[in-house]
Amino acid sequence: MTRPREAISTYLDARRSEVAESTITSHKSRLSQFRRWCEQQDDLEIMADLSPLDLTQYRSWRREDGDLSPASEKTQMDTLRVFIRWCEKMQIVEENLSNAVESPTLSSDENSRDEYVSEDEAEIILDHLDRFEYASQDHVVTTLLWTTGLRTCSIRSLDLGDVDIDEELLELRHRPDRGTTLKNQYASERMVAIKPTTAAILEDYIEHTRVDQSDEFDRDPLITTTVNGRVGSSVIRKHSYGLTRPCEQGLECPHERDPESCDAAQNRSEAYGCPSSKSPHTWRRGHITHLLSNDVPPEIVSGRADVTPEVIEDHYDSRSLRTRVEQRRGYLDNI
Repeated sequence: MTRPREAISTYLDARRSEVAESTITSHKSRLSQFRRWCEQQDDLEIMADLSPLDLTQYRSWRREDGDLSPASEKTQMDTLRVFIRWCEKMQIVEENLSNAVESPTLSSDENSRDEYVSEDEAEIILDHLDRFEYASQDHVVTTLLWTTGLRTCSIRSLDLGDVDIDEELLELRHRPDRGTTLKNQYASERMVAIKPTTAAILEDYIEHTRVDQSDEFDRDPLITTTVNGRVGSSVIRKHSYGLTRPCEQGLECPHERDPESCDAAQNRSEAYGCPSSKSPHTWRRGHITHLLSNDVPPEIVSGRADVTPEVIEDHYDSRSLRTRVEQRRGYLDNI
């Protein structure tokens, strides 16, 4: 006689050893909406009460309640399907109920992620940081986002000992028992080459700017804060949202807002409210697109970015069709 709230909690605990903490957080957020809907239904007290019709009605409710795009709706329903399959395995819902969880079929355009930081935008931001905030935390985080394409979890996982300035290498390690995880757990462990300029910025940051703090596991993080020792993902997101605001780059607001009265312009904590601000993931997508545009083979990009060539094609490659055909032409002209 398992209630939805109890089932979701047990499911998240069961998955915690299988997936990254960021995945658990995402699933918890999405399933909280399903729990909220269940609690509004008078005739649905336990998971065994769920019917295929209920799941169809929930999909309609969630789409309207959240004003979801097709891509967001698909993400929500795909997570619900995984949860219901787990419930089937635990025998707390009827067998094959997960077949009733339907997701929208996306076109290639809807299934891709078009928003990314372009090379021009990255150069404008990094040039400003080079000149006015050299070796600051903003400078280091942004340089890593653009020149390595690392995920947020990977950047915050770095310790001083993971940075080899002389060899120009970063070592990524999955250390769940010591407070940091990687997206694909141990499969994400790898070494990432960095440019000499990136190594120089890191060296100057470590020697002159970095706050000398250890974290709760007595580790020495590369990116630190005075409060918790190791920088949190939310701080990295604030870096990205803050620096990608047009007004931060000295550009006119494309949304006809007055910077003097705009919360997103005045407060970095509110920068995500700017429609033009971008998340850390858009730097990763920009980095991957930049590599592909410069004829780096997808297989090499895959190893560097810890993502399969298929996922690169579907979700990360933001090159225009014209760019792609011209690159192919370059290979074929001399044949």
